[in-house]
Formats: sequence, C-alpha cells, structure tokens
Amino acid sequence: MSNQLEFLDEQLELCGNQAKEAWKPDHEFAMACRRVEDVVGLLLGVLVGIRRHNDRWAESAQQEEIGEGCELCLANAYKRWLAEAKEVISLVDKCEEYGFEVKGAAKIRKAEHDVSLLPLDIEAFRQSYQSLQAGAGVPMNRAMDELRDRIRRRRALGA
Repeated sequence: MSNQLEFLDEQLELCGNQAKEAWKPDHEFAMACRRVEDVVGLLLGVLVGIRRHNDRWAESAQQEEIGEGCELCLANAYKRWLAEAKEVISLVDKCEEYGFEVKGAAKIRKAEHDVSLLPLDIEAFRQSYQSLQAGAGVPMNRAMDELRDRIRRRRALGA
C-alpha cells in the first residue's frame, strides 16, 4: 500500500510541476509579441529617417542640385525597409491570430502599403533625369505648374 501511495504522490507531484510549467509557452509567446511590437516601433522610426532624407533629396532635385547616386541609395533604403516590414507584418499577423494586440500594427500596415506604391525603378528615373539634362524634359517646378494649370482648366470646363 505504501508503494502505491508513493506512486500516487509522485504522480501528483508530476501533475503539479506540469501545471506550474504550462503557462510558460504562452508567456514566452506574449513576450515575443512584445518584442515584435518594439520592432514595429523601430521600423516606423527608420521610415521617418528615410523620408527625411528623401525630402532633402527632393528639395535639391527641385533646385536641380541632384547628387549622383543618391536616388539609388534612397530606393535601396525603401526596398530594404519594405522587405523588413513585410517580414514583421507576418509576425504581427501571428501574434494577432493568437489574440495578442500589437501596438502600431495598423500604422506599419499602412506604411508598408504606402511604400509599396512608390516608384522604385531607378533606371527609369535615371533615363528621365538624363532626358532632362539633355534638354528633352522640363524642370520639376515647371511640370508641376503645368499640371496644376491643366487641372484648373478641366475643373473650369466641368463646373
């Protein structure tokens, strides 16, 4: 009888240990989702930096002071950011599947969508720039003025 009680006691201890450990996988997954949340914030911050550089480059482009190769660096930064964002979004999706809310999830999805719409074909840009340098194109501010004029004329005709 004593052996049977010892066996039952061991079984109860095993059950108790299993119960104490059962929460660990959920906790570890929750902590992983918090780390994903941190990466989301970091990626959004990096995108702010890329956009600042892009804005500076765009200003110099409008003033026709374009630095050679800068457009390639920016396009590569956007492409790399986009690849990282897609990977992180898949992790966000997994966290959400298990019921965890990830702060910044909507922002990273919108940012990924916005960046995915950017024209990152640098060869096309270079051809356009070379065309402008050869006198076949028009400066950006003139092109924008012409586009605005066309829009105004269309609105005036349609009104």
